[in-house]
Formats: sequence, structure tokens, C-alpha cells
Amino acid sequence: MAALATTAIVVALLVFLPRLTAPRGAQGPEDLVAAMLAAERDGDTPRLLDCFDGPLQTQRLRAGSGESADRNRGMVGYVTTGLKLVEPAGATLVLERIFTDHHERQRIELRQLRSGWKIVEITPLDQFVPDIPYGTPIVPPSK
Repeated sequence: MAALATTAIVVALLVFLPRLTAPRGAQGPEDLVAAMLAAERDGDTPRLLDCFDGPLQTQRLRAGSGESADRNRGMVGYVTTGLKLVEPAGATLVLERIFTDHHERQRIELRQLRSGWKIVEITPLDQFVPDIPYGTPIVPPSK
């Protein structure tokens, strides 16, 4: 009986502890990306740095928040696709930042640490102008 209670406690800690220590609202990889983008938009350097780990965190610390705020000027939305959970405790996904005149895609690599999910690498993939420009009406005009 004691073994069963111990197992239940360990499982509960493994499930709930990362949620308690992750950056505000970040429960999974996609939530962390949303938290990163919100911190960039708001110019909140401490919250932004909390999204990263390792050399990428150090690089972002040196760059400061001004670079992120400038980078996102004109961004109207984003989408994440291709989430893949990788053992042990890792994940990758593609982030597509949508601007009024172009889109940018990046591969995001994340690692789940005791403190929650952290971004450990961002690799630019491509930048392109979509076939249908942002803001194009989807309903044909009436005659």
C-alpha cells in the first residue's frame, strides 16, 4: 500500500511540477512560444529571457529587448505547426511569423527541464511573400 501511495505522489509531482514552474501560462511547447512572442511584443526582457536556456539565453541577454520589439514591428499573427515530441524530454516545431508584407518561418527546438519547457535553439528556415497578400478579402465583391 505504501508503494502505491509513493508511486501516486511521484506521478503527481512529475505531471504538475513543470506546470507550476513554467513561464506564465506555458504548459507545453506551443504555450511557451506564445509566451515568448508576448514578451517580445511587450518588451518584457525578464519574461523573454525566462523562455530560453543555455547559449541562446545568453545571446538574448546581450541583445536586449529592443531588438525583439523592432523585429516584431508589423507582425500581425503567427502559427505553429509540426510539433514533434523527441525523446528524452525535447520537442521541435515550426513557427511562422505573419507580417503584412511577408512571412518568416523558424524551426524552434525546446527542452523540458525541471523549471518547464525552454527554447534552446532557433533556426531560420525561410522568408517569403505569400501568393495571396495579407488582408485580401476572401469573399468576392458583389456585382
